[in-house]
Amino acid sequence: MSLNLFFLHGFSGNSNDWSAISSQFTERSFCLDLPYHGQNQDPKWEVNFETTAHWFTKELEKQGMQKCIPIGYSMGGRLALYFALKYPKKCQALILESSNFGIEDLEERIKRFRDDCKLSLALAEDLLAENDETLREQVLEKWFRDWYDKPLFATLSNQQKEALIQSKKYLYGSMVVKGLSAFSLGVMPYLGFDLKKLTMPVLLISGEKDLKYTRIMQQMQREIPNAKHVALNAGHNVHLENPEAYTAAVKIFLSELP
Repeated sequence: MSLNLFFLHGFSGNSNDWSAISSQFTERSFCLDLPYHGQNQDPKWEVNFETTAHWFTKELEKQGMQKCIPIGYSMGGRLALYFALKYPKKCQALILESSNFGIEDLEERIKRFRDDCKLSLALAEDLLAENDETLREQVLEKWFRDWYDKPLFATLSNQQKEALIQSKKYLYGSMVVKGLSAFSLGVMPYLGFDLKKLTMPVLLISGEKDLKYTRIMQQMQREIPNAKHVALNAGHNVHLENPEAYTAAVKIFLSELP
C-alpha cells in the first residue's frame, strides 16, 4: 500500500516547520500552510474547524492523494483529529503529537475562548498603536517571548526559543491575531465522545516531560480502539526537541501498518 504523509504544523508555524522531519521519509509527503499561517495569509472562506477540514480534502485532491496519513502537532493535531473523524475514509492512519480533543465543560470552553480573544485583542491593539514596521516587529517579538515563556515550553533550550522568536517576529500581526482566534481550543468542538469512532491505526506521541499532554494522550489511547501511545524524551514540541526519536517512532508505526 502506498502511503501519503500529510503534515500539519502548530500555531504560528508554517509548512517549513516539518522540512527536517519529512525529509527523513521515503513515503510521499505533503505539507501546507494552515489558514492565517505562512503564505496562506488571506483565505477566501470563513475559517473554522469544519471548513478547514473540507479544505484539506480539496488540497489533497490537488496532490493526487485519495488517502493520507495526517500527522499533526498541537493545533495541527487538533485539526488532524477533526479531519480524521469527519473524513475517516480519507485517512489510512492518524498520528497526533501533543494534541488535545477539546474541552468538555461548556463554561471552561467559553472561558478559554475569552482568554484567547483577550490575548489576541491585546496584541492587535499594541500593533495598531505603532505605525513603524520595526516597532511592530518589536511588539511581536515581545509577544512571542511571553508566549514561549509559558510552562508548556519550559523544556525548549534557550537557543531553540530564540530561534523560534526571531523567526516569528516578522509575521503579519493580523495573521497571529486571526489564527489564535479561529483555532482556539475554546472554539474547537469537543471530540472526546467521538474518539471511539476512530477505527484506523493511531499513533499518539507526547513528550515525557510534558505531563499535561502525556496524560491527555494516555486518555486518548484508552478511548481509541486501535491506538498506540509513545512518550519520548522531550517536552511539548517533540519533533523539534528530539527529532531522531520522533522519526524512529513514526517509522516503526508506519512499518507495522497492515
